Amino acid sequence: MGKSFTSNKEQASSRLRLLQQARKLLGAHVGPDWDWRQGDLTAIDVAAFSAGARFQAELKSDFARDPASYRKLGGVANTPDAPYFFRRYSNLIHFMRRRDCFYPRGSAVPSPGMVMVLDWPEERGRFNFSPDRIGVVLEVDGERVSKGILALPAPAGWVVAEVHLLANSPSDRLVIGYGDLPCDT
Repeated sequence: MGKSFTSNKEQASSRLRLLQQARKLLGAHVGPDWDWRQGDLTAIDVAAFSAGARFQAELKSDFARDPASYRKLGGVANTPDAPYFFRRYSNLIHFMRRRDCFYPRGSAVPSPGMVMVLDWPEERGRFNFSPDRIGVVLEVDGERVSKGILALPAPAGWVVAEVHLLANSPSDRLVIGYGDLPCDT
């Protein structure tokens, strides 16, 4: 399918916009009754929400080109008509891979404004999704993410927070890759 961006300048600009939008979400939260399967896309869907309408339109268009590949990931209900379609991590990663914009950890140096993909080690419950967190790279230290923005469980729901990832710490090892999403202008 090819790259999402026509130039390195466009890619850098998209990363900057994604980062700016993600920063605006810090502190946003949803309550314990929020339904991630049937609820609308919200601020806790940090990367997808920050990327905005352009990302959603391009993901929907990509689905139209190859619906079977998305249905393999989530069954026949995994379509743009499903409320969770745009937040489903496997869909985001599949979309980035199809556009050559997903980079497994170690294959590219992360940059602020990239999407970061994490695989949380804790019990995932009955759905057992993997990977199970996607955020936005806030800062890097050399070739690794040192700070990110992502949604975390809170006492009363979920909250978007800045997360520090210390070198070689358990949280640092959760990051399994990076990617680029097209972002609204």
